[in-house]
Amino acid sequence: MASSTVRHSMCGIGLSSNAKTLTLTIKDDGSGIGTLDPQRQGMGLRIMHYRAGMIGASLTIEKQQSGGTCVTCKLSLA
Repeated sequence: MASSTVRHSMCGIGLSSNAKTLTLTIKDDGSGIGTLDPQRQGMGLRIMHYRAGMIGASLTIEKQQSGGTCVTCKLSLA
């Protein structure tokens, strides 16, 4: 399994892969994203989901318990 992480300011960007999946993870330690109500998403979140879907990837956006937000994009390589 290959893995790499880069820190910029208070943000961590990771890219990992195995035989089946390529995963991009972006984490910050800010105040975190609020409740993700599909009816109230702005254009930024809609575009992120759309672009992930265009390449057949899944996108998750989660508030971290320790604060901040984690965005994960997973692409199946199979």
